[in-house]
Amino acid sequence: RSHAVFSHQLHLTHQLPAEGITTMAADSESNLYPMKMNIYSTQWTIRREILAGFMAALILACCLGLFSMMCIYQLNLETTALGGTWLPVTQILSQAQSSFYNSRIHQFNYFVESDEQVRTQIEAGLTHDLENFMAQMKKTESLLTRPEDKKLYDEIMAAMGEYHEQSTQLVSLIKAGQVGEASQMLLTKLAETGQKISKADDQLVNQIVQAGK
Repeated sequence: RSHAVFSHQLHLTHQLPAEGITTMAADSESNLYPMKMNIYSTQWTIRREILAGFMAALILACCLGLFSMMCIYQLNLETTALGGTWLPVTQILSQAQSSFYNSRIHQFNYFVESDEQVRTQIEAGLTHDLENFMAQMKKTESLLTRPEDKKLYDEIMAAMGEYHEQSTQLVSLIKAGQVGEASQMLLTKLAETGQKISKADDQLVNQIVQAGK
């Protein structure tokens, strides 16, 4: 009997470590499960962050591309308008201004010159400049579309008619030897009328340029 009891105790002794090992294995597996879940969760979060960053970069690139296309389209419109209207108008007005300033130079040269042959050449140059100014302004008229531009154009042409008449009177006074009256005409009346033309011409150019911006 004592041998049977000893054998039973020995059997129980051998069973205890196995159960302990089984319990520890179960505990270890239960502890590893949350760790595996945390790893999977972390990997999914990083994946989403990378995907979100890529999508944000893609959207930003698309927006920048669309904005660039809009800017290029607007630039093309402005360039077309500049080449079709603003540039020709400003070029013509620049040529008209050049003829106007040359006419003032011819007037002073005619006033101080005493040689009749040279005076004849100066008078021809003066007449040419006045005619060229009027011709250039006529070209401008067909290119003006805005009411404020046409109003300035009419003011310039009205002042130019007065300027042309005064210039003719200047030549007549000088030929008649009326130096005092000619000097007053050159330095006062023609100067005032010329200032009016020059100011209106500059204003017209500025209006056209500002409208084209």
